[in-house]
Amino acid sequence: MSGYEGDGFDDLLNLPFNEYLAVYIRHDAEFMAGICRGMKDLKEGKIQPWSEIRKELGLEHADADAG
Repeated sequence: MSGYEGDGFDDLLNLPFNEYLAVYIRHDAEFMAGICRGMKDLKEGKIQPWSEIRKELGLEHADADAG
């Protein structure tokens, strides 16, 4: 496993959660493909800020109303 130097399942269970999650995510091909698509979209300028999307949907004050 990339980034994992332990001897087995017991060692994996003893990792801090963020390290365990990193190991798990790196080995989820579908999830990693989604991350790569998202990074590509970001570089190509296809990502729109949430604040703009809220305005387009008429939700400008949704955050203020929620809490």
